[in-house]
Amino acid sequence: GAKLAASKTSLSTVTFRRNSHLSANDWDVLLGVLDGAALEIIDFSACDLDEEKAAAIGANLPALKDSLRKLDLEGNRDLPAAGWSTMLHGLGGGVLEEINFRGCSLDQAKATAIGAKLAALKKNLRKLDLADNTSMTSSAWSAMLHGLGG
Repeated sequence: GAKLAASKTSLSTVTFRRNSHLSANDWDVLLGVLDGAALEIIDFSACDLDEEKAAAIGANLPALKDSLRKLDLEGNRDLPAAGWSTMLHGLGGGVLEEINFRGCSLDQAKATAIGAKLAALKKNLRKLDLADNTSMTSSAWSAMLHGLGG
């Protein structure tokens, strides 16, 4: 913890990929240590996030929104719509340029929840990876991309 806290001023990327064993409290502690870091990339891919873990992560992301440019959420298949909404809520007005939702088993409800949050991110958003979400219907696609219009 102390070494990480001391190095956070120069830290630009953190990869948590495949850390499915971490609890919501663990996520809160880990991200709390990173508060104030100028992180540009965070990778939460394949972390088996659930609603409780997403809430813990989402509560800490606003402290990083002014530097965070890429958020990788690939393979978090079991996160419900409310979890997606909670996690993305605090990123509005930030500098996020890229989000990866590849293989997240997005459906109508999840796409609608995410789409509602994309409106607050569209100013800087340059890349949105939605590959391998085979459950998305045309109405789900429309709901997801609606927030980016206008």
